[in-house]
Parts: sequence; C-alpha cells; structure tokens
Amino acid sequence: MSAAYEYGARGDLPPVRLTWHQGENKPEIWKNGGIPKWDSGCLFVGSKGMLLADYGKHVLLPEKKFEGFQRPPPTIPRSPGHHVEWLQACKTGKPASANFEYSGWLTEANHLGNVAYRTGRKLHWNSKSMKATNAPEADQFIRRTYRKGWALQGCRPELFGNVKALWMLWKGQLERISDGDTAHKAGWRPAVILRSEP
Repeated sequence: MSAAYEYGARGDLPPVRLTWHQGENKPEIWKNGGIPKWDSGCLFVGSKGMLLADYGKHVLLPEKKFEGFQRPPPTIPRSPGHHVEWLQACKTGKPASANFEYSGWLTEANHLGNVAYRTGRKLHWNSKSMKATNAPEADQFIRRTYRKGWALQGCRPELFGNVKALWMLWKGQLERISDGDTAHKAGWRPAVILRSEP
C-alpha cells in the first residue's frame, strides 16, 4: 500500500508532498537500486541531494557527491529510548522528545492513509473538526463506539479521539474531565485505570 499526503504552504515554507510506502510496495528508486535497500527508512528528497535515514543510521545521497561533508554539531540530545523517555515523563513531567502532541499528529496522518485506502477516496482533512470534509463515509473509520463491558475511570472514552484534549489532560491544563471528576492540580500525573463493568 502507498498513500500520498499533500500539505499546504505554511508561512514562508512551500507546499510539501509526502508519500508513505507500506509492506512490499516499495518506491521505484528503491526497486531500481537508486538508494540502499534497507528494510525501512525515510527518504528526504531535496534540490541538491537526498537523505536516507532510519532509527539507527542515516546517509547523504549520492554518497560520492557528499564525500568529506562535515556534519554540523548535534543540537538535539540523543534519546535514551522511548520506554525510558516515557518513564522519565511520567515521573518528572519532563516532555518526551516524541510527546503526545508530536506523536498524535504523526499517528493522525499515518492512519488517514488507512482511512483513504478503506474508503477508496482522496480525503480533504480538517484537523480542527477531525473530519474528512468530502467523505462522510470516512467517519466510521475515524471514531468508534466502544463495546460494553469496560469503562475508563476518571476520563471519558471519547477523549481518546481528541489528542489535544489528552495532551491538555496530561499537562494538567484540563481541570474537569467530566461532571464530578476533577483532576488533581498539584504535581498531578494522570493514570488511566480500566475497570470491568458488572
């Protein structure tokens, strides 16, 4: 499967087109040997060259053109791993490098490719209303009705469809999460507890 995403211009930045390839559907440049045949990775194509990267390595392409290239000094601290970052965020409140806001946007975009595939349509997405404005049939894949038997204590299940509300809840910016349920403000770290309903 592959999905194409088109993002409009943002300020001085031009529009961007991003193509996601999943499974055996590899890009032509990979099939033709134009880039190393890694199992997974991201390829950034620029006007002067390309950057191929995965979670552990990266290479500037074509390699001959960038021989002797002096990389700038790192400005982003290396991650100790996403599990460690998650625990540090829970214990200290320090934001993870891939926090809910970032990961929410990434997951939203990624899953919209699945929704477009399942509806068989190009989607015009409104991120504020969380709706495909041109495809009402996509709604069934964006929100779900949760089955009976389990409930979330202290949080409404529909909040899980709203990453911004979850992030605000996490940061303690939402005091009331439902009538009668008040979040603790002083040093509060949310915990979601699943309980079986009788």
